[in-house]
Amino acid sequence: LPRNMLLAFLFGALASGGLVFVRETMDQSIRNPADVTRVLDLPVLGLIPLIPEDQITAQLADKASELNEAYQATRTALTFLTDSGAPGSILFTSTRPDEGKTVTAVAVAESLGFLGKRVLYLDADLRNSGLKEIVDNVPKQGVGLSGFLAGNDDFHESIVDLPDHPFDIFLSGRKPPNPSELLAGPRMRNLIEQLSNSYDHIIVDGP
Repeated sequence: LPRNMLLAFLFGALASGGLVFVRETMDQSIRNPADVTRVLDLPVLGLIPLIPEDQITAQLADKASELNEAYQATRTALTFLTDSGAPGSILFTSTRPDEGKTVTAVAVAESLGFLGKRVLYLDADLRNSGLKEIVDNVPKQGVGLSGFLAGNDDFHESIVDLPDHPFDIFLSGRKPPNPSELLAGPRMRNLIEQLSNSYDHIIVDGP
């Protein structure tokens, strides 16, 4: 009996160890910053703390808050991406809804704007825009990005200047039935090229 129990313990330990090894090897989840480089072979540009939803607006307004300092550090990392500073156009996306994509896009746009840069926030989340939850007093939608991508060339009225923010906003427009097709078309690239003549940075809040 003691020998059988010892053998059972040894085999059980080996089997459980092998199972743990296989699960860790197969696991591609990202749980810490080091996993980003290991799994995706990409650098980490910023670490944003998890803040309760009802405190986000207040922390963004407080220049000494933990959240604001995290976004300032992210902006600093972005400025080292190219020889001329932060890229002229940056697209923000996320892996799932309510992950903080729009908050990040607005915060980075604001951070760059406070440096004296000409910044445009382009709301390209045509299916589910979250801009109004972050920015107050967003005007009604005009032609917007969806209208331009659908063929309307008069997009200038869709660019608004909010006095409380150091960047302009390009509104998303009406919700189209085919947002992915519109964004993948050539007019999106042409729009970015046109806007680059007027702005230092274009922050795209993507789907």
